[in-house]
Amino acid sequence: MKFTTIVLGTDFSEASFPAVQTGMLLAAESGAHLCLVHVIEEPVNVEPWTGFLGSPATELYESAVEQVEKAARPGLDRGLRMERIILFGNPARKILELARERDADLIVIGTHGRRGLTRFLVGSTAEEVLREAPCQVLVVKKKIPAQIPKEASEFAAPDLQS
Repeated sequence: MKFTTIVLGTDFSEASFPAVQTGMLLAAESGAHLCLVHVIEEPVNVEPWTGFLGSPATELYESAVEQVEKAARPGLDRGLRMERIILFGNPARKILELARERDADLIVIGTHGRRGLTRFLVGSTAEEVLREAPCQVLVVKKKIPAQIPKEASEFAAPDLQS
């Protein structure tokens, strides 16, 4: 299957790295435009008088920029067409909005595999994206096979997994 635009959501957790690898591999195989997105959850500290991000939000944003660049590096080094996007808000809603805006034909997202009370209390971004997506969704589990395809390992960013 060929894709033209792929939205790839990451939260920089261990569970998101297989999804990042998979999304980059699919983009490389399809020649697709890749939108690598990270959403900083609200509430964020916005200064009431100026509207500027307050100190904790600024630090979160700067850290997210650094992490997105690290996550994107393997794909950029291999010539992928990639946007790096950082948004503020509800992760599922922002990923869905971005998919609609970019007319994406695939969303790739990882899952933590939470169950029971934890899932109820924390919620599931992947589940909400699956329910509301305007396109196909590929949910990649945290565990990846012992033997991943060589092509996928080219998009590994081991320094992020520490």
